[in-house]
Amino acid sequence: MGSGIPLPLFLIIGLIIGIGLVYYILRLKRIRLNKLDEKTLLLRLPLLGTIEAEEPSGYRCIFVKDVS
Repeated sequence: MGSGIPLPLFLIIGLIIGIGLVYYILRLKRIRLNKLDEKTLLLRLPLLGTIEAEEPSGYRCIFVKDVS
């Protein structure tokens, strides 16, 4: 009766476009790492926010100070 795009095809095209847009946005906004001082790191994560971490001497790890 109705002529036009069938609903399943419309949903598939929308899904493909949505995945493409999310991939494009995440490629533009990469994880950025800045050193505030000798021990403090600032990570900027796309869509999640920022993390301030401290790298203590003598350890092989990172301690997270603040998440926003």
